[in-house]
Order: sequence, then structure tokens, then C-alpha cells
Amino acid sequence: CGVAPGYVLTDMVATLARDGNIDLGAVRRRIPLGRLARPDEIASVVAFLASDAAVGCMGQTLAVDGGWSSFNMGGDACPNAQPSPAAEISPPSDAPGKTLVLGFGDLPTTALVDAMQAADTCSVTLGPETGAEELAMQVAAVAGAQPITSVIVLASGLADTGDDMVSLMSRDFGRIRDAVDLFAGQPGALVYVTAFGESRDTERAHLHRAGLQMLLRGMAAEFGPHDLRINMVAHVPSATGAGSADPQSITQCARFLAGNAASYMTGATINVASGADR
Repeated sequence: CGVAPGYVLTDMVATLARDGNIDLGAVRRRIPLGRLARPDEIASVVAFLASDAAVGCMGQTLAVDGGWSSFNMGGDACPNAQPSPAAEISPPSDAPGKTLVLGFGDLPTTALVDAMQAADTCSVTLGPETGAEELAMQVAAVAGAQPITSVIVLASGLADTGDDMVSLMSRDFGRIRDAVDLFAGQPGALVYVTAFGESRDTERAHLHRAGLQMLLRGMAAEFGPHDLRINMVAHVPSATGAGSADPQSITQCARFLAGNAASYMTGATINVASGADR
């Protein structure tokens, strides 16, 4: 695996800026998160990939660039970027809150929901027709007074239902939009987890994953200036159509992206291979 860093506030970069050889203000405005990375933010991703938690990750490069590669157009990604943001110098203190796991009744989420349970986690399993208002009520019931600081959304399963790709993507977009609304403008992290069960139609599964990547990269660029990070964990179907990803591997990747160790990652995808391909 590899790590592709964006701009990092190293001693060399600081010297270049001090001597007038680089305009860090222009750089910050080009990054959706509106700032450069700290060296420890790159190191934390390297540490994750080198750990047992990344056992399902093989042959991929993770972009740790604050959303730079997700903003693929001219102009400023973050027009209101501040000079010398505090988060460039030192990590912010941990804010109290909970991780919310959203599952839906139209795919086998039980194994993932069970694997993600922890003291700082609450979960809601919804039906396919659940609206935003009912979702907000159920979240308030399980979260209590604790704010939601990260949301892990378990995507709809393809389940060989015959739904066309436009319908699938529309459903995914609606669920992502509802999850974004749960933050109510507060900073946080949203992680979308693609279908992890077996699928007999691997071509369709790959198309679905590619569509989700495009959607989430665009949303990462849009919400980065609001300190909302949006990333994805994708199950890569086996080339033989046999086997599925281990729920524990998916859980470890999702919780990594939802936490502070991935604080400079947005618009990125971690691919988790099926057990048969590892």
C-alpha cells in the first residue's frame, strides 16, 4: 500500500513561505479543508496501513490531501480559508460525542452493526422508506445528550434486485444527504460503507462502487469547507465471485476513517478485498 500526501506544513514549507517562495494562502484556498496537513496526520495513516487493522487493504494508495484531489475544477475550494489555522500547528482536543452507525433493513447489516459496537457507538437500523424526520427522531432517542461526531452509513445491498443504477444511486444519495443533515452544520466525519455481501453480478457491483466514489468525492469537496469529512470503505468483489469481505476488516477501516487518525482525509476510499483474494 502507499500514502499520497498533499501539502504538509514541514519546516521546509514554512521556510519557503517565510522567504516568499510559496503563497500558502493560495494553497489553503485550493484545499477543501482549508489548511495544510500536520506531519502527524500523515504518520497516522502510515501507522494504520502498517497495522493489523488494515489486513484487508492491499495494493492501493490512500490520498491524504485534505480533499485536494476531490476538487477537480478551477477557482478556490475553500474561499474563506483562514491564515495559519490552529489545526495546522496542533491537533484539536477531542470533542465529546458518539459515532452513529446507520443500517438499513434491505441488506444484511447485522454482522457489521454488531462488529462496530463500542462504548462510544450507537446504532439505528431503518427500513428502506424511512424519512429524514423519523431518522432524526430515532437518532435523538439513541444518542441522548451526546452530540454525533461521526456517522457510518452502511450502503444498500445490490441483492440482485434488478434495480437500475440510477435508482440505486438516487437511494444512496438520499441516505447520504440525510446523514449529512444529522451534523446540523457541526464538524464531523461521515463514512459510507458499500455493500459487503456476496454479489453474483460483479460488474454491476463495480459500477455501483465507481458511482459512489464520484458522488462522495463531489460531496467531500462541497462540505470540506464546513469541516465535514466524507470518505468511503468499499468492498471489492472477488474476481471469481466467491467470498465476501470480513466484517471485522470493514469495521476497522470504517472506524479509522471516522476517527481523528484520519483527520486530513476526505474524498478518499479504502478498498477492502474479499477474503478469497487475500
